[in-house]
Amino acid sequence: MLVPVLLFIVGLLFLIKGGDWFVDGASALARRFHLPELLIGATVVSIGTTLPEVMVSTMSAVSGHGEIAYGNAIGSVICNSALIAAITIAVRPGKVDPKTLRVPVAFFFAAAAIYCVAAYAMGEFTRPLGFVMLAMFVAYMVANVLQMKKAPAAAEAEAEAENAGEEMSLTKTLVLLVLGAVLILCAAGLLGYNRWDAARAEKASQEVLGELEQTMQKTITEHQQENETAAPQPVLDPTQEMTTVEVEGRDYIGVLSIPAVERELPVMAQWSYAGLKIAPGRYSGTTYGDDLVICGHNYAMHFSPIKWLAIGSSVYFTDADGLRWSYEVESVETLRPTQIEEMTTDTETDNWDLTLFTCTSGGGSRYAVRCVRKGYPVRVTDAAE
Repeated sequence: MLVPVLLFIVGLLFLIKGGDWFVDGASALARRFHLPELLIGATVVSIGTTLPEVMVSTMSAVSGHGEIAYGNAIGSVICNSALIAAITIAVRPGKVDPKTLRVPVAFFFAAAAIYCVAAYAMGEFTRPLGFVMLAMFVAYMVANVLQMKKAPAAAEAEAEAENAGEEMSLTKTLVLLVLGAVLILCAAGLLGYNRWDAARAEKASQEVLGELEQTMQKTITEHQQENETAAPQPVLDPTQEMTTVEVEGRDYIGVLSIPAVERELPVMAQWSYAGLKIAPGRYSGTTYGDDLVICGHNYAMHFSPIKWLAIGSSVYFTDADGLRWSYEVESVETLRPTQIEEMTTDTETDNWDLTLFTCTSGGGSRYAVRCVRKGYPVRVTDAAE
């Protein structure tokens, strides 16, 4: 998990420097062509600073997570119009030209009206609605360009006089704009990679989960046809191996369910770095031996939230034979990466039957959730659905 942290840091640095250059270039452009800086902010700067959100939203939509894109669009508008505007006004209050604000405000409320229609009347975002909003953006830019042509030079005459000695050449202005935009795009890619990778992992695990459950259902149906039922207290052989099911060329041992954090994930028969990008995997042990250890990536939709599990939370594991094992969280520990024996070995003072673990955000430690088995496993058909 160290690589995502480094990508985040580098992306943040790129974003800061890119934004600085972009704003400098935009301000110089406004002074050179005698345009109100508010108008430049509503067009050139707004597009440049929105590039990271465009990149993240595009990656989310392409990976099949349009909800993230919608939420990002709405959340960024709220943040910009409330938080950023509030900070700016608090630090440097000032007057604005009402004529300059008319076009942005009109389109702002028009876009809000479309979102209200989608949320309260239609209940969905359709493709035609997307084209309508795209057309609105084009109209917004055209309206701003027309307004720029009518912008009086006198409005900026005083500011221009103050900065006459600092006027930047057109070449340098354009270079700053381009370099700033490039750095912002790079930052968007670096900062958005983690979210894209997490969305990809979620989609991959859910696709496998669907196929795995279908295959496991066939096994359950076979047991039903043979009139097999689980014994009230079955004999658990610690040496018994767990049945595996092959899905898309990989072996899986069952499905892990954690209701408290709304996670239902397939579990691979053997973990690997490549495999963890799809689903959690068995690190060691078995359910029969009461020493099963499952590891998973710190993805938001995989094992990231397990560190918040409360003592007593229920955890379920349904194996490939259709047996449902019930567990209860007993403790949550933080271990060093070198504490492998402590992670996998049951002791008299640390008695557990199932362990779930993942790395911390920086990768320097491991969160280990210790669980104890509650009763004996039952067939899925016998368990309360």
